[in-house]
Amino acid sequence: MVSIFRESVDTKKYFVVDYYLESSKSLRDAAWQLAIGQSVGNPNVRNHWETDELFENHSCLVLGNEQEL
Repeated sequence: MVSIFRESVDTKKYFVVDYYLESSKSLRDAAWQLAIGQSVGNPNVRNHWETDELFENHSCLVLGNEQEL
């Protein structure tokens, strides 16, 4: 998981959205699963279309301090 701060995001390359999450899992895991599901596909199932190149070029970023998730 990549964790960075909003100010360092290239908004020409990324959309920035805010979510409010509650989870019985850790917020870190919930944030990562939501972000993957909203960017490159199902966080629990991989298929042959989901290549390393796809993840490098189109995967999400989770913004914020990872210690607070």
